Amino acid sequence: MINKILFDLDGPLTLPRQKMSPEIKEMILELISLGYEVGIVTGSGIDYLTEQLDGLICEGLKLYPCNGTQEWVRMFMLEDNTSKWVRSYAVEIDKKELEQITRYLTFDMFPSMEDDLKYLPPTCGDIIQNRGSMINFCPIGRKASWADREIFEDYDKITSFRNRYLKELKIKLKTMGYDVVLGGVTSFDIYPYGWDKTYVLQHLKYSELNPLVFIGNSFYVNGNDACMLNQKNVICLSVSHPEETLKIVNEFILEK
Repeated sequence: MINKILFDLDGPLTLPRQKMSPEIKEMILELISLGYEVGIVTGSGIDYLTEQLDGLICEGLKLYPCNGTQEWVRMFMLEDNTSKWVRSYAVEIDKKELEQITRYLTFDMFPSMEDDLKYLPPTCGDIIQNRGSMINFCPIGRKASWADREIFEDYDKITSFRNRYLKELKIKLKTMGYDVVLGGVTSFDIYPYGWDKTYVLQHLKYSELNPLVFIGNSFYVNGNDACMLNQKNVICLSVSHPEETLKIVNEFILEK
């Protein structure tokens, strides 16, 4: 019997960095009303996650930003009838290691990308974001416009831009005990080994009789959902956009 569902954010529930549609919100609310335990796990931080929720307020929904190294739940205040997201646990990267990796990305890796970056729109915003338990490295910049992100994505597909630099990053950071995967469509996610999306599984109760369903979109090699494949008692379903998620939830889970 399936009663626990975990969603990736960008792709399954929203377009990259965009807000949830009314249809996706309605689906989440329906699942919870029917007794399903629903969570959202993403490499993004809590600010981006809540922004993409677009005002969705739901008791019972659990948020797992930064690959599930944090958990946030909705706390309702009886005295004034308000509510807010409250963090229930979190782990963070060692400060000295954070400084070392940041220096390496800023002064070695980013400059080495110059020959590729000259074919791309100018970098806009920070290229490095500390998410507490993860470092996000985005060569095009975190504030890149939607149009510039699409240009980067096309260039990446044609030239294997990120995969080429991923090899170098993995070799360099492995010596420090850190892994690197492709994050979204424009960046790299860097974190200690074991702090990938499987981290969240230790905080969820599921079994052979009550398996966990995980709906993601990046199950390809070096994708940030690939780690969930072959996890015991976890059913992985791949989608490419929110409309597919609606279809698969209605047919596979709700059996409409």
